[in-house]
Amino acid sequence: MNAGDDAKAKSPYVSDLEIKYSIAGKQAWHQVYGVYNAKVLRNYVDPDPKYSGYYTQRNADTYAYFALANYVQGQIGKYPSSPSPGRKKPTEEPRDSQTHEAPLANQATGQDVDLLPGDEQDPDTTSFPGCGDKFGKDINQDVIVASISSHYATSASTPTPAPKSDPKCDDNALSGVPYNVFSSSAGNVYSKFCDAVGKAQQTKLTWTVDSSGNQKTSSSRRSGHDRRTPPPNPSAYSSYNFELDWAPASGSCNTDCSDAYSAIANSPCGHQGGEQNGMTASASLDVGCGSYSYKITGPQVPPPAGPPAPTLSVQYCYPASSFGNHGDIEPDFQSEYTGYACANSVHENYGPGDKLNWHTTTNGVPYTYNIWWKDGCTSSVNPMNVYQPLASNKDANCLNLMLDNYKNCESC
Repeated sequence: MNAGDDAKAKSPYVSDLEIKYSIAGKQAWHQVYGVYNAKVLRNYVDPDPKYSGYYTQRNADTYAYFALANYVQGQIGKYPSSPSPGRKKPTEEPRDSQTHEAPLANQATGQDVDLLPGDEQDPDTTSFPGCGDKFGKDINQDVIVASISSHYATSASTPTPAPKSDPKCDDNALSGVPYNVFSSSAGNVYSKFCDAVGKAQQTKLTWTVDSSGNQKTSSSRRSGHDRRTPPPNPSAYSSYNFELDWAPASGSCNTDCSDAYSAIANSPCGHQGGEQNGMTASASLDVGCGSYSYKITGPQVPPPAGPPAPTLSVQYCYPASSFGNHGDIEPDFQSEYTGYACANSVHENYGPGDKLNWHTTTNGVPYTYNIWWKDGCTSSVNPMNVYQPLASNKDANCLNLMLDNYKNCESC
């Protein structure tokens, strides 16, 4: 991809460059393949301002992704800002990845040269599926078990680990009770019930409690020595009843009673309504050895007329143990692979039953991206655009949501 490398050439010699920058505190050379590295190269500042853009003119992937970015901008109405390297820039002058010298220092050899008719060569015998050869020399090829195109393979794909069951609830039936009355660090409605479940794990148990967790059929009161702080304004919800139920079954338990009800409150079942803080009227969670559920009764709250308009729910983070043992996720790769997972999403519209899985493994670490229509979900918008599901919130798009899923769940 060049017009010659001599002074008479009308356009600069274009090759594959490499740049040096730090990942996780370690300096290394990286081939300028992919969107992320092309953007790092863009940040290089030459000591002589007149050479600004010198290296971006000489890197093949920079041209390719510039054209792609212009196409995407035409489709979504703005420049695709992700993945973003921020202020990260090369710490040394970029160089040709073949010669490891300045781009014009030597004539490139091999398949990078445009040959004269009759001098054509056969391609190299070594190849990798999809874009597997574009990961860079700093990553061992033998540990890349899935290429960028693995999502499209019909066999031998790496399975995605199945997370634990999600709480089940009807998003249209709201109780009017805030989640931090049902469950918070200050107090909850289920602790006494869970104490009773722990003493009779194999026995079905149903309690009806008030907003402070006291069993309605019991006249016992908490003593003045109880050091638990009541949840926020529980007396304001004294007219509500909370029916808590434990139904045992065969199998091994993956969550105890308190953690199960806490998970329900912290899931979308506990973050509904206009302020995204309301509990649904009922919900359940299968924990392997049985299921925990609740029903809230009291002042009637009219359900919305018809399916609700789509809104952005609170983020739910899975515990790290849900996906088995693996090495640390590399932020730079997570950012770059997000672009691959969201590719073409602007053209996709999903309804019930639709789902997408994009997966690759780099340096023994899995990077998995899933997009699906939630089971049991009803919405006034059906189907939804995968890239831009909320017409009123342009920031809630595939790229930003996937990046935030990683950045905001680091403590899980």
